[in-house]
Amino acid sequence: MARFDGNSLKIRVLSALLLAPAVLAVMYRGGWLFDALLAIAGVLALHEWYKMAVRSEKPILFGGIGAVYILFAFAGFYLLERDVPVEGAPAPFVLTLVIWASDIGAYFFGKTIGGPKLAPKISPGKTWAGLSGAFVTPFLGLLIVHLLSGHMIGAALVFGAVGGVVGMLGQAGDLMISFFKRKVNVKDTGDLIPGHGGILDRIDSFLLVSFLMFFVLALG
Repeated sequence: MARFDGNSLKIRVLSALLLAPAVLAVMYRGGWLFDALLAIAGVLALHEWYKMAVRSEKPILFGGIGAVYILFAFAGFYLLERDVPVEGAPAPFVLTLVIWASDIGAYFFGKTIGGPKLAPKISPGKTWAGLSGAFVTPFLGLLIVHLLSGHMIGAALVFGAVGGVVGMLGQAGDLMISFFKRKVNVKDTGDLIPGHGGILDRIDSFLLVSFLMFFVLALG
């Protein structure tokens, strides 16, 4: 789990407070605003990956892997908005809340509990406690929301478990981007978002989930 000094943490929180409501509003509204946001983020993500690829020992292979991963992930997010009805809110909106909840849970569990490292050679700050937080936080959040919405306990537990698994997959996606960043010896994929790095640094937890979602939706 990354550590921040006082000033960088303040910048990080301020950036999140400014950007999060706008992103959530677009996710909730959907339509052309969602498509535009997705297109802009996709172009920026591919550009950041290209900048990493040219630093690698095998730029064509590195670039090809990233391009396929990112394009399919963004296609998955698009299909999620188009094809998946969710009671009460659009699917991308719900997924965004789940991923953000898992990131917050992973940060605070990791920082508070500490303990054994999850993947010290890839991301030295990540711990098994943080991974458990990535499961527990969205699990409890979705469980409570569905119970308050009148669902039976069995259905609420299923929704919570799905949220927890998505949260853990988000952490795996984060580790994947960290692995490639280490391959080219960069700390951040860019400096677009103050306190957060580049667009890939901000959406790394979404990519694996969306990548897998593409194949579920396209082939299902």
